[in-house]
Formats: sequence, structure tokens, C-alpha cells
Amino acid sequence: RSGALGDIAELVSPKFCREYLVPVCIKIMNDSVSDVRQAVHSSVAKVLKRLCDGEPGDIEAMLQEVVGCATAPSFQKRQMFAYIAKEVAATGNVGFFEEHLVEPYEKISGDMVANVRLIAAKCMTEGVMKNEVLGRNERLLEVLARLKEDSDRDVSHFAGNPKPRTVDKARVENEELRRLDVEEVAKVMDNVEPAEEEPIQEEQPPAEGTVEGEEPEGEEAEAAAFSPGDVEMTHELEGEPVEQLDDTCEPETDDQPPPETAGEEPQEAD
Repeated sequence: RSGALGDIAELVSPKFCREYLVPVCIKIMNDSVSDVRQAVHSSVAKVLKRLCDGEPGDIEAMLQEVVGCATAPSFQKRQMFAYIAKEVAATGNVGFFEEHLVEPYEKISGDMVANVRLIAAKCMTEGVMKNEVLGRNERLLEVLARLKEDSDRDVSHFAGNPKPRTVDKARVENEELRRLDVEEVAKVMDNVEPAEEEPIQEEQPPAEGTVEGEEPEGEEAEAAAFSPGDVEMTHELEGEPVEQLDDTCEPETDDQPPPETAGEEPQEAD
């Protein structure tokens, strides 16, 4: 477990820490999984404290990695610096903190990313400033004062200066007008009587001999447009009722044979 590296550092020499524990800590600090990186924060602080007891060169690699987090391109690495600084303060390594970590902390307190400033403020109030010596450090007090006046409400809240929530009067008025409009529409809809539904007229089947979708032509079209019932209705309106036409009557045609003349004999064809 990465959290056990700090416990091992307290039991071994600074040289052993530099040769074996520092490379492991640096590798875990650059791990792609956030939970893995967070688990090594306390171990890094303990390893740093142990390295301070050794030769001046023992701490160079670890110090460079930690301080470099404050200016790293990744905002997550910049947040990591605040977490490690909090753990360093918890170990009581005050001299190391004032000498190496105050200036980088000033940088992240003015970071362009609000979440970095938020973590910096949270780590200060929950850890760094609780140390008796660091809590009276003038530079750290200035950092905390700047975070309290941060433009982001959450940052200033975690720095110990919660700002009251401002009310947008224009937005409240617009929401009130919208609510009133909805209520008025509901009242009008309650007073409106439902419209009567018109009966659905059934479509007449097409006449015999016609294809569906085609209009009848010639005599069939006239018969479809002017039925015997229409004739009876027309005469009833004029006061002259007529009998119903018989559909079975065959129409007269001009193809009947001419009448025979008396006294004439039919001529034989040559």
C-alpha cells in the first residue's frame, strides 16, 4: 500500500529513502488514477521529513517533484501540491514548509482555475493554519486574506469568509411574471367549453365498373351526379311530384327496324 511508505521512512535511513522510497513516491504521484495519487500524500510528507535529517543532496529529487506540482500544466497536479503542503504542516516540519513551500503556495492561491484556489483555501483552513507557527506566518496570512476576498463564492467560503448569496431581482421578476401568465392561461382554459365534434361522414362506395381512385366518365358520371332521388326532390320543391324512375327500363335506341309499308314487298338482294 502507498500509505505504508511513510511508515517505512520513519524506520530507515535518509539514504535508504532517497534510493528506494523516493522513486516509488514519484511514480505514484504521477499515476493516472486519482485515488492512487491521493493515497500517497501523507507518505510524501513523511518521506520529506525523514530526508531533512540526511545530507543536503538527499532531498533534492523529492523536493523538485513536490515544488514542481505548483506550476504543473495539469490543474490536478497543482491541487496535489496543496494536499501535500497540508500533510507537511501536519507532520510539524515547519522549517521546511517556511523555506520551500510558502512561495509555491502563494502561486496556487492566485491560480486561474477556481478549483485549484478552492483546494488551496480548504487545505489552509483545515490544516496549514492550524499549526501554531504557520498560523502566525505573515505571508500565509496574506494568502488567506486574498482567498477570503476571492471572486468565487465557494473559494471565499472555504477560506472562512462566506459571502451572502446575492438575489437577481430581474430574474425573480421574470419568474413571477411567467408564473402569473401560466395561472391566467389555466383560468381561461377552465372557462372554455369544449367544441362539439362534427359527425364523420362515411365515404360512398365507388360505382360498379369503376376502379377505386378514378372518377367515372360519360353516362356513368352523369348518373352519379344526378340520381333519380334528386329528380323527385326537385319536382317536390316545384309542387309537381313525379313517379320514381324505373331503373330497369331500357333506354330507346335508334337501331329499330323501319316500319313496313302496306302493299310493298321486300326486295330480294341481288
